[in-house]
Amino acid sequence: MLIRRGKTIGICMGVKRVLELVEKLQKEEPSLPLCTVGPLIHNPLVLNKLAAEGVRIIQDPGEARTGVVVGRAHGLPRDVKEAFSRMPVRFVDGTCPRVLKTQDLAEKQSLLGYHIIIVGNSGHGEVQAIAGYVAGQNYTVLATPQEARACPLFSRNFVISQSTIRQEEYDQVCGVLKRRAEEEGRELKAVQTICPCTRDRQEALKELSNATDALLIIGGKDSANTIGLYRTALQLGKPVWHIESAREIPPEVFGCAVVGLSAGASTPEWIIRGVEQVLEQGSQEAGSISGPAGGHKNKLTTTEGRNMETLRSKKAFICDMDGVLYHGNQLLPGVKEFVEWLRKESKAFLFLTNASERSPRELQEKLSRLGIEVDSTHFYTSALATAGFLATQSPGGSAYVIGEAGLINALYDAGFSMNDINPDYVIVGESRTYNLETVMHAVKLVLNGAKLIGTNPDLTGPVEGGIAPATGSLISPIELATGSQAYFVGKPNPLMIRHAMKRLKVNREDTVIVGDRMDTDIRAGIEAGIEAVLVLSGVTNYENMKKFAYRPNYIFKGVGEIPHFKENGSGIEK
Repeated sequence: MLIRRGKTIGICMGVKRVLELVEKLQKEEPSLPLCTVGPLIHNPLVLNKLAAEGVRIIQDPGEARTGVVVGRAHGLPRDVKEAFSRMPVRFVDGTCPRVLKTQDLAEKQSLLGYHIIIVGNSGHGEVQAIAGYVAGQNYTVLATPQEARACPLFSRNFVISQSTIRQEEYDQVCGVLKRRAEEEGRELKAVQTICPCTRDRQEALKELSNATDALLIIGGKDSANTIGLYRTALQLGKPVWHIESAREIPPEVFGCAVVGLSAGASTPEWIIRGVEQVLEQGSQEAGSISGPAGGHKNKLTTTEGRNMETLRSKKAFICDMDGVLYHGNQLLPGVKEFVEWLRKESKAFLFLTNASERSPRELQEKLSRLGIEVDSTHFYTSALATAGFLATQSPGGSAYVIGEAGLINALYDAGFSMNDINPDYVIVGESRTYNLETVMHAVKLVLNGAKLIGTNPDLTGPVEGGIAPATGSLISPIELATGSQAYFVGKPNPLMIRHAMKRLKVNREDTVIVGDRMDTDIRAGIEAGIEAVLVLSGVTNYENMKKFAYRPNYIFKGVGEIPHFKENGSGIEK
């Protein structure tokens, strides 16, 4: 096996600086307690190493009683820094200098009267820290072009970004905003604040892909720039795996002639070298393995190099419904045992569906008829996700809805009103009353300025006796007639998964998604940065799974195997 590294790989200047800062403080004041505000960086191996050395993570200034407190590389909001300065501790700011410049830019431009638009992930520490410097909290966070189409624009707007997002993500969002600003007569300025290291890694990865058979992306599952590298790699057409350490290298890799390595900005050299050493040793022992698509000749590795205890230790399970729990009105084998296991192990769980026509109560009643009793709070639909998203974009807004009671009631509960004259949004979900008149009216409203929203992009959905057109098909005539591109909230949009995790009050590293569709469930999990379980009880079989550039972390015949599957190296028969 030949192992190639990307030209730009591993730890960046900001991360290196804060790690060296902690190391220096440990040597200078070894007797003083040392804490960090939140995770210092997004790499669990580094954090475990620091914890073993006595470095404690705290979240609140009230936890800082004595010693030294170091602010994380992603930065902290101004009020949090000021709170630590009032505590009886020595506070050391570990913020990356590039992030400090972006914070300063956000503060100055907001004081000049600009509405600050931050392109990035609203849940990321860096974005929260930047937002904490915006005067009057006058800011909006956008992650996708669809969100850029749906958000309100102000008279004066100033665009900056999270330092670790992909260049193409920034360009797409910024491009939409610039076109809208020109059309709506708004002022919009933009300053590129992506770290050059992020861009360099992306370009090096693309170059590396041309000279390799497979790619390993090394870094924390919560690391934004590592996730960005993985998403880019998925588009390059080569087999790719995102791993945190050498222990997670999948067996298929050892059959490759040339393996490329890339690593995120929070991945130090000792972790990269550890992966190289295992690859070098393993390639000598791989012998008869024939490559990524042909390894394990007639078997499929169930855990993709991970063990079952890792999966079973997850605190939260987000499960698709049709094809995972039931087919139509037939409960699938092992579902009762799976639900009983979730309860017995005190797991947080949500049953998630892209369908928008039914309420959680109706879904609860359906499962009850099939012999599964769970509370309605365990159900989450694309209608709820859509209502929750729009409530943050336009509180108290109005909508013209093509859809059923489940969607309409979710919007009412979120504070929206129905409006067929001049609504803020036209929202489309599954509908049994869809007709030419409703489509023509929706087209008129969109042309008059209403934003177009779809609850999910599914083209078809299962019904008794076959399939029926779903939201993606129903909204298409409106898109074509108006030239507007709808924003879809449901899977594979990771926004729906993030909303689900927020309801469960869990972090990404503690969560797993279980689904039967590679194009929605598994993709949504990957893009949300959580581990993904594919069950072969629905629409996907092993042969169609191989057509996708990305892979799930675990594969089972059905959910009933999750509590009971025993690792014996045999895997699942194809």
